[in-house]
Amino acid sequence: MNQRIKKFLKLLFFLNIIFFSSGCTDLFSTREDKVEKPDPGSASGIFEAATSPEIVLNNLSRSLEQKNVSKYMENFADPTDFPLKPFRFVGDANYQDQLAQEWTYTDEQNYFNNVVFNSFGKSPSIRFTYVDSLPNTTPINLLAFDDSVETDFFKYQLIVEASDTTLVFNGLSKFKMFRSRETAREIWYIYNWSDRSLENEQLKTWTYLKIQNR
Repeated sequence: MNQRIKKFLKLLFFLNIIFFSSGCTDLFSTREDKVEKPDPGSASGIFEAATSPEIVLNNLSRSLEQKNVSKYMENFADPTDFPLKPFRFVGDANYQDQLAQEWTYTDEQNYFNNVVFNSFGKSPSIRFTYVDSLPNTTPINLLAFDDSVETDFFKYQLIVEASDTTLVFNGLSKFKMFRSRETAREIWYIYNWSDRSLENEQLKTWTYLKIQNR
């Protein structure tokens, strides 16, 4: 009887080995069809094609917080593509001397590159808020039908935090945008950006941050 039990247990042992080896070839791997794979487009999927002014405003906010220089620059009119409506920044009046030379698309790209890839070698954390709400847009000229709109001056807050330093920028900005008819998707771009300080806070404006990183 004991001999039969031993044979039975040995047979059971080998059956278990066969079962597990056929069901799992690698104990440290997972079955491919059971793994939840990340969406390959999830990282960039939040940036929508700017088919409306509101999407431009949202894309601008996201590109700032993600420190995505290429996506940031997609919000602005590149003079190579739009020589008749190139991007221009008009800064706070307190900085007329520093902005005597026109602020261009290239200046915009340089400043944001310098903020994101600073000399300390550590990319800062950036948070951006349209303080009251996403600004509304209105046509610049109802009779011209040139697909240009502008926002009112809206209050913003931009927080740049690096190492043990936190810089908070507050001010009022205004965008002018146009819709390109050169592609089927009719993308909107910012071609003019005006900035001004809150009362006696010119050192906290976006203008100040840009000049310091030009």
